[in-house]
Amino acid sequence: MNSLCFYNGKVYNIIYNFKYNDNEFSICSDNKKLVYFKRHKVNDKYQYIPYKRWIKAFELSDLISEANSLEKLISGLNSRKKYDVDDIRKCVDKFINPHKKVLIKKKFFNKYFVIFLVCFIFLTLGGVNLFNWYHEGREIKSLMNDILDNTKIEESIAFTSSEIPEVTGEAHDNQKYGENYWKYMQTTMISVDFDNLLKVNPDTRGWIYINNTNVNYPFVQGSDNSYYLNHSFDKTYNVAGWLFADYKSSFKEFGNNTVIYGHGRVDQVMFGSLQNVLNDSWYTNKDNQIIKLSTPEKNTLWQIFSIYTIPSELYYLTHTFENDESYQKFLDTMLSRSIYNFGVNVSTKDKVLTISTCLDNNGNRIVIQSKLIKEQSR
Repeated sequence: MNSLCFYNGKVYNIIYNFKYNDNEFSICSDNKKLVYFKRHKVNDKYQYIPYKRWIKAFELSDLISEANSLEKLISGLNSRKKYDVDDIRKCVDKFINPHKKVLIKKKFFNKYFVIFLVCFIFLTLGGVNLFNWYHEGREIKSLMNDILDNTKIEESIAFTSSEIPEVTGEAHDNQKYGENYWKYMQTTMISVDFDNLLKVNPDTRGWIYINNTNVNYPFVQGSDNSYYLNHSFDKTYNVAGWLFADYKSSFKEFGNNTVIYGHGRVDQVMFGSLQNVLNDSWYTNKDNQIIKLSTPEKNTLWQIFSIYTIPSELYYLTHTFENDESYQKFLDTMLSRSIYNFGVNVSTKDKVLTISTCLDNNGNRIVIQSKLIKEQSR
């Protein structure tokens, strides 16, 4: 395709060449206006015949219909306010092939559309997930209301004043039992009737209560530490899960470190309300420094000695220890992590209850650790 054509001493820029009924034509520009030529070769050189002359030649040759068609094409092109090569090509192609459907690629998938589409998908999925999350939280609350309505929970005094054992000598001097020992020896214990709970779920292992939080739930224990991450107390699927004990823990005879897990949801169900324990107004309140736990075998009181947050790890979840030295090292480490000094000493003769829940979506944990200070057989 030539880029220039010459006629009557003037140079024109060729925009587009096309062939129609064995005749070749050129569309050129002259000061942004379209100029039309019919062309043919003479001695290997193109000669250009202007629009009016070759239209007239068609008419003289009785090619009236062809002349009229070309007039219509040229009139259509001249009526366009703007044109480019692609636009002209499409018009000419439609003129030459009137029955051919010209496919115009619509640029739907530009970057803005892609961004909009991605945002729309994420918002839709987010909305669905939020609805499911909200709905499952309501199911947990409804189930818990039914449990509370059908479970008998009594409170009993741990000791009468005359039954509180006197601590003297070295144990008293070292405050082995902590400065709040006498107060907690008179704290009431909870005693739960587990008959209905065990009928609903035979995995039930106990009931836990933590003051000034929403934690007042039965807890379960599966054969692994994954099932109750997304199953409710009645074993229906629910992303809120349920409070569950580590499958290695024993509740007939508490081991060195008994562990209970639960999701820390922002709707405050399960262990969600344990965010409260990080506030100094909570952990400095002595009424909050006791955890009540009831099992089918015994009722117990646990005195908090450490509260802290930590990235996900396994050490604080250790259940058994090689010897007293490794256990004491563990206890000393747990004490050193606490955000508050509860004034409680912990030795290898103590048994520990560890409560673990998620603090955020980055894998950080809230940990509450307490020691057993009183148990009553049932």
